[in-house]
Amino acid sequence: MMRLFLLIHVLAVLTALTCSGNCKAGIVISIDHAMAHAGDTILLGVYASSETGDSISGFNLPFDYNSDGFVDSQGDGIGDLPNGFSLAFPALSHIIYSNTDLDRPSPQIQLIGADAIATGTGGDIRLGNSLTPTKLFDLVVVVSSNVSVGTVVPFLIKVPNDPFASLFNVAGKDAPTVLLPTQGNPATGSITIVAVPEPTSIFLLLSLVIFVIPAMRLSRFSSRKAV
Repeated sequence: MMRLFLLIHVLAVLTALTCSGNCKAGIVISIDHAMAHAGDTILLGVYASSETGDSISGFNLPFDYNSDGFVDSQGDGIGDLPNGFSLAFPALSHIIYSNTDLDRPSPQIQLIGADAIATGTGGDIRLGNSLTPTKLFDLVVVVSSNVSVGTVVPFLIKVPNDPFASLFNVAGKDAPTVLLPTQGNPATGSITIVAVPEPTSIFLLLSLVIFVIPAMRLSRFSSRKAV
């Protein structure tokens, strides 16, 4: 029995040593899911997080708008957003690096179905965890006034086919960090168009706040006083 215990202990130690030498922590990419009204300008946040406190010194994030691959009907080298949606100028705000930009994708990036690539480099930045992710930038999207309620536009960040390509310059590491999402499971955010509340609904809500709730409180107070 003692020999079995010692064998299990030795195997556990060897496994821990192997993982500490070869396992890489994952940097997780996430994108906001936003609701908007027709005619709005929306900030769609893009974040990175690491449960082990990885630091980055840059990023290269390929975007696919509308989950339809590289579509360039304008012939300007940058993929199209769906009808009724456009990028503001500048297209990015609240950037983490001063040189952050949204560029036309290279032919290799077009092959993975990306419409544009967001890039930025600078000093080392330690990433927050999943509860407090680090915002890299906001993608600024303008919604036309004639977009139908219920329209949903997905925004994907895809991983390049090249297994040695990294979406991040990871400080202090010689090899690309293991990334989530994977090539088959891109990070996905979205914009959903919702209806503007009717004026009558707003009036009823205000009436409830101004008249009904105070009256209910006064009634309760009177009842307690009578007792």
